[in-house]
Amino acid sequence: MRYIYQVLIISLFLINCTPGYLYYYRKGYNQGENHYEYIINHNKSMANAFSIAENWIAKNYNSANNVIQQKDKDNGIIVVKGLTPFTISDGLVSENRNVNYTMEIRVKDNKSKIVIDLGVIAAEGNFSAPPECAPPSNEMPKIISAFEKIKNGLNTEWNSSINASDF
Repeated sequence: MRYIYQVLIISLFLINCTPGYLYYYRKGYNQGENHYEYIINHNKSMANAFSIAENWIAKNYNSANNVIQQKDKDNGIIVVKGLTPFTISDGLVSENRNVNYTMEIRVKDNKSKIVIDLGVIAAEGNFSAPPECAPPSNEMPKIISAFEKIKNGLNTEWNSSINASDF
């Protein structure tokens, strides 16, 4: 009888300590699923496009100083480390989570390239996803939409008719 109680207590402990929604995470990405590239044509000089990208980052991230990992104005490169949100749900409980990404913006005269590489789920609060864990496949459209929003925001800024030299 004592053995049955021990098994029951251990089972209850494991059930309570292991989040039921853990199986909604997955190990790694499908081929090409974590790498996104966008080429944008514009009529800006490299220096002007670089400045526009810096300003856009400052306006659209909580702290540009925290997310910008590298700035190389001479070569037109900005590297940003950011987070994008997604939701995990088991039908009863939902939890908002974030996934890391690295964005490299390369600017040249008249065109720019944005490369985004999706990382692993960010460890937050009392729960951290297992190492190398990717968001659920059904959340990828929301994440890709966030990257499209970044691309569209920068595209709008680079293709606006106002030049920095106009001021």
